Amino acid sequence: MNKVIAVINQLEFSSYASQPWRDFANTYEALCHKLNFIKEIYTLTPQTFTQKAHITTYDILKEMQAYIHEPTIIVYVDAQAPFLDIELLKKMIQTTQQYHSQYHFAEGYPLGLCAQIIHSSILGDLTILAQEHQDAFLYKTNKYTFFFELLRSKLNDFDIETTLSPIDLREKRIELSYDNKNNAKIAEQFVKAGIFDATTLLANIAKLDQLKVGLPNYYPIQITANCPQECHYCPAPTLPNFNTNKMMDIALYKKILEKIVAFSGEAIIGLSLLGEPALHPEIASFIEITLAHPSLRLHIETSGIGWSQSARETLAQSASPRLSLILSLDSLDRREYETMRGEKFEEAIDFFHFMLENPALKERFWVQRVRLEAQEAGLQAFYHQIKEKHEQIIIQKYHNYAGLLPSQNDINIKPLTRSGCWALQREMSIYLDGSVHLCRVDVSKKHDLGRIPENSLEEIWQKQQEFYRSHLMHDYPMICANCEEYYIYTF
Repeated sequence: MNKVIAVINQLEFSSYASQPWRDFANTYEALCHKLNFIKEIYTLTPQTFTQKAHITTYDILKEMQAYIHEPTIIVYVDAQAPFLDIELLKKMIQTTQQYHSQYHFAEGYPLGLCAQIIHSSILGDLTILAQEHQDAFLYKTNKYTFFFELLRSKLNDFDIETTLSPIDLREKRIELSYDNKNNAKIAEQFVKAGIFDATTLLANIAKLDQLKVGLPNYYPIQITANCPQECHYCPAPTLPNFNTNKMMDIALYKKILEKIVAFSGEAIIGLSLLGEPALHPEIASFIEITLAHPSLRLHIETSGIGWSQSARETLAQSASPRLSLILSLDSLDRREYETMRGEKFEEAIDFFHFMLENPALKERFWVQRVRLEAQEAGLQAFYHQIKEKHEQIIIQKYHNYAGLLPSQNDINIKPLTRSGCWALQREMSIYLDGSVHLCRVDVSKKHDLGRIPENSLEEIWQKQQEFYRSHLMHDYPMICANCEEYYIYTF
């Protein structure tokens, strides 16, 4: 029988995790109490790595390797996730012992409810894989599954065991953790509903759709109504302010960001709502101002047209894990490109090469094509041509903006059962004058939820949640009834 130890990762411990949790001083103390059936607990803290400015996945695995000197089953948990189900964990440990598994994980449960289990015999292999992996901070970006992500390329080389939830809850995308403001709010809602572990969670399935809504995580913001093209799949050219040189004032943008940080804490800001962000004369300042907020990430979707040399330099200098870009390119064939998008093919291709030639930007850059029935023949050629140059590619589903645009694709990938809209759960769409519409599909402002700064984000969010609650009752306003974007999860 192998020795069992618990490794608790406390490298990051937010102010929310530091607050009292049930009868304990904080989430870490709650976890230690839950794990008291394991005789040895080893905690990874910043003090464990005093010589390291930036702790990587490789560093963590090397530390575990140095600490463990005999065959050991390692239970790995996050200090900010106190919902760990102990009965489930004990069964997983027993199965790991019985079948000599090298990696054991649970599937179908909310994140934060289950531990990862690894055997010390594969620490050396994991360390090598971590050194080779392109994401040095995988333990942060995939904190509940990073061992699996390391093993993914060589799954057949390891003995892997999976424990399945009796009800698959992956599509709910629930994370029970106190690592940020949004997750902490959701976690507290679960606690108030009497949900502390897998048993109480499975007994409250009917409540999950309401409990899993926290705060807005993604804010699409329109900073310009101008665009150099009239793409077949975009509603912008149908709107009255299209190419009227209307721009968001940067002073208003600063106020909006301040309110977002105060309300959501961490969030993703998108600068591409119904306009080409590069055409705003102050785009460089928008980028710099956004990334100056440590809790914000910035996402830009662009045609690649209109980027001045100075704006490109700002992009290159701002290259950060908190910056991501999508180039809406659609085709590498000039004729097809012009059919789908219009002119300026050369400028778009030049921007494509600019992104590829900047290593830091290249890592955070995707190339996109919208799937249209009329251009289906060129889809595979585009995919393979891009793959030869760049790994990260998106084939985007066409949507008709709730009937505003004609149908251009008969492919139906809708779920069999309609669920509450992801955009209403996670997004807040802000337009040029600071007004907030129901969502990014509501381009004609059929539902005006308020205006920033006149209305608080909390007021606006509460109005938006009224529509979400109607969705849960299968009561949809006209724009929602005609929309096929409800199941699309963004970020």
